[in-house]
Amino acid sequence: NSILKNLFLLEKMPELITHTTFAYLIRRRNLEIHFFILFLLGAMLPDLLTRPFTTFFKPEQFFFNASHTPLVVLLWIILISQFFEKEIRWNVFKYISLGTLTHFFLDLFQNGSNNIGYQWFFPFSEWNFSFNLFWADESIYIAPFMAIIFFIDFYFFKKKKWNNFLFKIN
Repeated sequence: NSILKNLFLLEKMPELITHTTFAYLIRRRNLEIHFFILFLLGAMLPDLLTRPFTTFFKPEQFFFNASHTPLVVLLWIILISQFFEKEIRWNVFKYISLGTLTHFFLDLFQNGSNNIGYQWFFPFSEWNFSFNLFWADESIYIAPFMAIIFFIDFYFFKKKKWNNFLFKIN
């Protein structure tokens, strides 16, 4: 059972759902679809950079946790944005960064994997900080409500604008 959970990263899914839904709910409503997807990618990026590795390589968890820090994620965002055309590179950087800010905002309230908090200023400082209100795996209790809110919002927003929003890419 635990092998199956690790294989599909099921124990980390509620956290990804919470991060993505939170970003979805606070987005700009008239955001073009490709920037919207980048914004949601940014909301998941710190976990996508770390969770597969920390799940399968637990002894090296400290090494991979560095990928969940603002500076390292910023470097990844710069790298990712370089793969886009020069005309939209700044927007790619901006929307992935804004999505990542929503991720770090939520992480500020949870316990870090080291039981203390997150290393916000790594590699310049090992200082950890978090409000320690809940553990990451406790987001499983919030995820169903976030998903319901998402579907309600999606349904009502779709009736207004999403027909053009989903299929018209300028």
